[in-house]
Amino acid sequence: MAGLGLIPVILQALFLPRLPVTKAVTLRSLGVLLKSGRARVALVMTLLTITAQFAAYTFVAPFLQQQTGAGPTLISTLLLVFAAAGILGNFAAASALTKALRPTVPAVLALLAVSQLLMPLFGTWTVGAFLVLALWGLAYGAVPVALQTWLFHAGGPAGRGARGGGPRRAGLGAARKAEQGVLVALGALRGGRTPG
Repeated sequence: MAGLGLIPVILQALFLPRLPVTKAVTLRSLGVLLKSGRARVALVMTLLTITAQFAAYTFVAPFLQQQTGAGPTLISTLLLVFAAAGILGNFAAASALTKALRPTVPAVLALLAVSQLLMPLFGTWTVGAFLVLALWGLAYGAVPVALQTWLFHAGGPAGRGARGGGPRRAGLGAARKAEQGVLVALGALRGGRTPG
């Protein structure tokens, strides 16, 4: 599995353009960033959003097993849907953020919250679970790009100094996370066996 994980790293090293660094990010620059009230709000929102996401996601498989009546194969398939939707959400957010940052960030956060609230209502049947997890994955795929871009803009020059390419570049970083999710789901589909 580790060998398989090296493939995207090698491909990224070969095909992603090098981004010039105009100024190194230091602890001092983080202090400058934290002086901005808007940047502090963005950081707290990021912390709360990511914590809530991981807390909720922890219960997806048990919920699907106990409430939806899903077996291991169906759970793996539904989590694969979540991961695939996350990839789409990642790139959709990058596109939306370049057009309208201010409405996109709260829309992404609201979509994430609504999708999680819909799970107990519609996730008790297979089609409902499929739709809710697709929506949830789409929303969560957009979260890293949206929050990172918001922080870049909220931090003023201190935040933009560490940007490294804007929402499209941030989208690539978050896509790596989605890629990991897809690999885990594919392994689960194989009954937990990994290649190799």
